[in-house]
Amino acid sequence: QQRIDEPVNEYYTDIMKLCKIVDPDMIDVSKIDHLYHGITSSLMKEVLRQTPRTPAEFLEYARKEETLDRLVTTSVNQTDSAIVGTAAFKNTFHSNVAMD
Repeated sequence: QQRIDEPVNEYYTDIMKLCKIVDPDMIDVSKIDHLYHGITSSLMKEVLRQTPRTPAEFLEYARKEETLDRLVTTSVNQTDSAIVGTAAFKNTFHSNVAMD
């Protein structure tokens, strides 16, 4: 199971090692199945949409999605901070104007 704070690269490496231990000759379809079963739901939907045919493709799509998730989260956090900062400025401005 991928931990919330675990990068997809680490998760992928761990699953691939386990697959090799369990069955050194495991076929790609089975490896991909194991990868799907533990990945976070936020990544799973988008990776499924791409229908990877190899574990390497799975990793490529998951990395892209993880990067997009990070960018969106960063953008939202910056927007939220800007909104809070603007609201604080307006409150301070209105308070100062009311005092004059």
